[in-house]
Amino acid sequence: MASITLDAERRVRADAGRVRIAAVDALRSLGFQVTSEQATVVEARRGSAVRSAMLLPDEVPLAARLQFAAADGHGTTVSVHLTDRAVSVVALGVQSPYVTAYQGALFALDRALGGLDPEAAAGFPQPRWWTRAPEAEALARHHQTGQRVVGGVTALINDRLSGGPRATGPSLWGGVQGAVFHSREGVLALDRAALAGLLAIPVMMSSRPDGVPEPLGAEVARLAATVEGSLTAAGFGVVDVRIGSEQRPAFEFLYRQFGIRCRLPVRTLCTCRDCRQTKVVNLDLQRMRERRRRLKLITSVVRAGHGKNGEINPFAMIGAFLQQGKVEPDFICSRCESTAADEHPVTFCPGCGDMRTEGALLSCGECGYDFEALVAGLAVWGAAPVPVVPPAPVVPPPPVAPPRPAVPPMPTAAPMPAPPAAPPVAPPGFGPPPEGYAPPLPPTCGICGGSYPVLWSVQVLDGANPRPLTVCRTSPQCSPPSVVPPARLGT
Repeated sequence: MASITLDAERRVRADAGRVRIAAVDALRSLGFQVTSEQATVVEARRGSAVRSAMLLPDEVPLAARLQFAAADGHGTTVSVHLTDRAVSVVALGVQSPYVTAYQGALFALDRALGGLDPEAAAGFPQPRWWTRAPEAEALARHHQTGQRVVGGVTALINDRLSGGPRATGPSLWGGVQGAVFHSREGVLALDRAALAGLLAIPVMMSSRPDGVPEPLGAEVARLAATVEGSLTAAGFGVVDVRIGSEQRPAFEFLYRQFGIRCRLPVRTLCTCRDCRQTKVVNLDLQRMRERRRRLKLITSVVRAGHGKNGEINPFAMIGAFLQQGKVEPDFICSRCESTAADEHPVTFCPGCGDMRTEGALLSCGECGYDFEALVAGLAVWGAAPVPVVPPAPVVPPPPVAPPRPAVPPMPTAAPMPAPPAAPPVAPPGFGPPPEGYAPPLPPTCGICGGSYPVLWSVQVLDGANPRPLTVCRTSPQCSPPSVVPPARLGT
């Protein structure tokens, strides 16, 4: 849970694509690393828990989340959310460096957005602050700070060595497993990785709209905002997204672009921010090198962590990690040796090998290669799966009770004078029954009506009150739940 939070809302008269590009450039100029960039939300981080011990505003760990939404009329609303990543009060007990860092980040964002709409910049409302604990003196907590920093470094080591998968979207989508798109033409199911690749294309199109008709680009941006809004509202599981008839052409175009990207090589074009020198990077090769480096690091840390007595020394492990850890940045400009670069995904034309940097791949500007031919037979929509309904269980018919043996007729006797009428009495234990006596009917099941040697007396609920019922309990249908233990009837 964050200790200090800053929330601000900015509204400018510009389209969401231009606003997002200006805001991302402002964050990168402040040293933020963009961890997720979508059409409607951008997340970034800066600083580290280790360097925050120096209490410098530029080193304290910050997290930023920017959300973009279309305002009434022509404009965009930007929701700014800055947090300290639960470090300021919990670990350091100080707030002043974070307040300074927040103010600097918000000032840079306001300046970038003010360049798009100078009139709106004069009326930006004041931000909202929230703190969890009062400010404390740093000197009074130096001991606790050291302990917490060591624990944070240990957790960081475990996280880096685990090699877990990287996030494929904003933290708001942490529980989303995929999406199912529904239209009148059918359905389309995408998992989390494919969904992230699909939503990355509108971001590329908005930053490099060359060759894309303006109405199509605007419709794709609105579609991306609708899909991302559904994912944010759900937050977990498989999300159902409805695609209307007016959105279907834009979605099919977006899915074909995703299919084209999947069939071409993927590279990253790094452009130096200082001298604009470009460099093409293969991310797969970088991952292979990073994996090999991580394996060597694990071996060296484990060897250094074991003492002579066989026990593990955590401080020795931290020292070995800092000595053997990665010290060179991912990017070094070959011209000016800068380590700051802007990254954009690119690919190469199958016809002439020319590098294509545009957001939407329609045709090659050098040889005229038609990229749409790569997905000529791609089916976007599939039939909705028919739910499998299990067959109803077959209940065997109740067994037929054997017929009762016929009672032989009694021999006729001489007529006797009729005695006075008397009420019928119970039959004697032997001998023929008296005249007019009707034997009681054998008990039967109250559900199937069958007669069985053994029956059971149960109490079933009739509304709120129980009522007695005799059942055979020979099938699931004739075994209703009883509020009391069933009582056996018969032999």
